[in-house]
Amino acid sequence: KRGNPHIVIATPSRLKTILETGIARLDYVDFIIVDEADLMLRMGLGSDFQYIMSALPAKRQTLMFSATWPQSVQTMADQFLKDYVRVNVGKTRSNQSLTVNKNIEQTIKVCKECDKEKILLDIMNEFVPTISGFIKTIIFVRHKKTADRLVRSLAQDSFPARAFHSNKHQRERDYVIREFRRGNISIIVATDVASRGLDFKDVKLVINYDFPSNLEDYTHRIGRTGRHKEKGRAVTLFTSKNIIHKTSLIELLTEADQNVDPILLNLTPDSDPESGSTTTEDSGYESSGEYESNSDSESNNWSDDEIIRKTNDNDKKVK
Repeated sequence: KRGNPHIVIATPSRLKTILETGIARLDYVDFIIVDEADLMLRMGLGSDFQYIMSALPAKRQTLMFSATWPQSVQTMADQFLKDYVRVNVGKTRSNQSLTVNKNIEQTIKVCKECDKEKILLDIMNEFVPTISGFIKTIIFVRHKKTADRLVRSLAQDSFPARAFHSNKHQRERDYVIREFRRGNISIIVATDVASRGLDFKDVKLVINYDFPSNLEDYTHRIGRTGRHKEKGRAVTLFTSKNIIHKTSLIELLTEADQNVDPILLNLTPDSDPESGSTTTEDSGYESSGEYESNSDSESNNWSDDEIIRKTNDNDKKVK
């Protein structure tokens, strides 16, 4: 319904579309609040976020919120902020402004790439089953195909999991999130599209099957557990392929009062000759982004039974 709202809550892409159609203007906006500001700023020049900020009046108050605020993002923020005051909640790491919830017990398992799936199953068998069922668990991977493959592998070991990534129809993704909240789904295998914007109060375990591309995404991922003053656990598989993050990760663990495995301290690039390049940037990676629940024309009218059937069919198709 059109009108003259005093408050608008929007994603950048949708708001830009509305502005381009002339339905709305931002000439009289007094306050702009940016959540997940580090992600918005990383979109860079020419992005939807940049378009929106340029449409705002010069005289306004700008508030930016983020769990991570590295120096590179601070520099980008300077073009939108004037005489600003910065408020830090909790301890920050020197100039990186990166801190982790101490209610999260972090474990780093150094391993070879070829052993990761076996170690994942060991972790699942150790922590996930309970007398009443399975604890809520999110497994993060870098690739959509990896998510689908792990769902099938976990099913073979009697762990019913669902994949969550951008190749899934919107109604499928909404269904998975809804049933995960209700407790009807206990295990999600997701790319970084689930690392932000989703608040589950009872996730007990986060597993980083693949290490993310940066420490900021690591912080957001494990932040899916240990929320609302609850205790949580995060287990991360770390190979020599990820060694470029070793020093920063050790600093993060130390400042969060976590134990640092001596194997991690002694890890070198040639510890696993089969791992290939020591960079974590590779093709097919689905980057982090806040989850959006938008309409999907193809799947918008699916019933829950149809979603379950189509999800199962999709999982079987991927070999």
